[in-house]
Amino acid sequence: MTINLDQAVARDNPSLRTGNPLRVTAGGLRLSGYCSGQLHAWVRLNTGTWMGKCTFTVHSGNHRAALNLRQWLPASAINP
Repeated sequence: MTINLDQAVARDNPSLRTGNPLRVTAGGLRLSGYCSGQLHAWVRLNTGTWMGKCTFTVHSGNHRAALNLRQWLPASAINP
């Protein structure tokens, strides 16, 4: 399955962050675009919307670091 990181992970507006040092751009985690992952469960919220429990890995810009995540994501971020 594919996860849309732009919808999955809350963060500051990237357009407000300009002029970052190269070490930050290269070594920082990329939380945009798409990544593959695994879907483990679905749950319906009291609002009627769905969330999925997923595991996925995000990488740094230079692919030297990675972080394995297991978290609940909105259904709009999940493409089974």
